[in-house]
Amino acid sequence: MRRLAISLKMLFVFLLFMVSAGCYVQHEKYVPAGVPRFFNEDYDRVWDAVVDTLDERGFVINQMRKEEGYVDTKNKQLSAYERERVTIRLLKEEHGVSITVSDHPETAELRFKFKKNNQSDSSIAYWKQGVPSGEYQQWILDHIEAKLRRKR
Repeated sequence: MRRLAISLKMLFVFLLFMVSAGCYVQHEKYVPAGVPRFFNEDYDRVWDAVVDTLDERGFVINQMRKEEGYVDTKNKQLSAYERERVTIRLLKEEHGVSITVSDHPETAELRFKFKKNNQSDSSIAYWKQGVPSGEYQQWILDHIEAKLRRKR
């Protein structure tokens, strides 16, 4: 009888764990940069540094609204099977500007066609959303910061 009670308790704990683990929902599709980076600079200088950095890095701007502090780029081809899109938000603060960078990586899912003599030919079937690592976000913020230091 005691073993049955312990088994039922263990079953209850296991079921409770499974139910709570199944209730987790990821609310954001993209992982934003951990902490926005603050720049003790004039908003117009920071805006210009953001736009210049994106241009120098080969991004084509899709949407840009300076008064709202919003820049979104088109997909940039990083390799044959990787591309990246970046969204940057600027927020005016009392003594400067905060910048948050969100990157949207995608990787290609390939389709292979086999020809005679066991040779294969691949083509892109579709693009699959990747998970941002944060490294690309930091890389862009570092370049913006370096540009602001050079412009002083």
